[in-house]
Amino acid sequence: MRQRITRTLRLVTLLAILTAAITAVWLTSGVRVFGLGIVPAAVVAAALVAYFGWRSNLRRRILAEAKDYRRAA
Repeated sequence: MRQRITRTLRLVTLLAILTAAITAVWLTSGVRVFGLGIVPAAVVAAALVAYFGWRSNLRRRILAEAKDYRRAA
């Protein structure tokens, strides 16, 4: 009886380790794919920030040089 419990415990431990290893490899692949989606999104976000910063500076410059603010806006 004791040997049977020991064998079952070893088998369960081995299966747990194997499952953890397979899960780690699977998650690593998933995280890599997730990263490939995040990088382009970060580039687009950075480009949008730069564009709206440029646009804001341009508007301020136009308003500073304009004589009639209503026509400049």
